[in-house]
Amino acid sequence: MAKRKYIEFKETKEKDLNKVAILLNNLIILYSHSSLIMFREFSELLKKHKQEIINSFIYIIDNDGNERRLSNGPMEGYNRTPKDFKRNSRGLGNFEYAVVD
Repeated sequence: MAKRKYIEFKETKEKDLNKVAILLNNLIILYSHSSLIMFREFSELLKKHKQEIINSFIYIIDNDGNERRLSNGPMEGYNRTPKDFKRNSRGLGNFEYAVVD
């Protein structure tokens, strides 16, 4: 039941951020009173990132004219690029001394 409640919250189409905050608070209360430590820990995570979660319910119009929720996914992908370069370097610390086959 608790997992389903989170899925319902995540998939809500609510645009009123005050209502989203109420829904999130209810979810935090539900999880904080769970007998499972996993849900109690998750409630702390939700509390810690409460404003960011609420902000993710802001709707925008994308380039195709479709309404969608804000997402930091594009920025996370952009920030991952240096990590990908580092991983692909296979441990080389300086490209100037790399031996090219």
